[in-house]
Amino acid sequence: MRRIDVRPGFALFVLALAYFDTAGLFFPYLAAAALHEGGHLLALWGLRGQLQRIMLGFGDVQIQTAPLPPGAEALCALAGPAANLLCAGLFLRKLPEFAGVSLALGAFNLLPIFPLDGGRLLRLALRNTRAARRWELLAGLFCCAALLALGLWAAWRLQTGLWVLLPALIPAARLLRARDGKTVAFRLKKG
Repeated sequence: MRRIDVRPGFALFVLALAYFDTAGLFFPYLAAAALHEGGHLLALWGLRGQLQRIMLGFGDVQIQTAPLPPGAEALCALAGPAANLLCAGLFLRKLPEFAGVSLALGAFNLLPIFPLDGGRLLRLALRNTRAARRWELLAGLFCCAALLALGLWAAWRLQTGLWVLLPALIPAARLLRARDGKTVAFRLKKG
């Protein structure tokens, strides 16, 4: 059964983005995010995967599918960032704001923080064992700490405001919540 669940946090996220957007990047971000998710869906369709549900939440989109073989799951995970990076290259001269946002979104999603695409790839590469979970947590916490430091620097030095901390705080909260076992974002065999 195909369903699209729009959670209240999604509307709050979109409204906050629109309100705090001082650089005029709201619509380029929405377009880049839609193309990113479209890349995942296109790969899933091409691999004949079964879509079960799409959930739109505060700062994230979760695409739930029937279990996929590891290679197909890796291709689906790579398809979103690949769509962003392709768009960044294609639109660099004509739509530089969109290209920049696409590049940033694609690169961000390749960070090894679960449930981002890079975290999924790391989990697949490490075969989802108990030791792999420790490495995944360390890599995720390191990336979140680096993003937090960069956000604090930008807030202080560039006077951007504290909203730039969200790219670090949202994945850190999800990472720690998933570590407690309260979040199951996709199904893999236990190792």
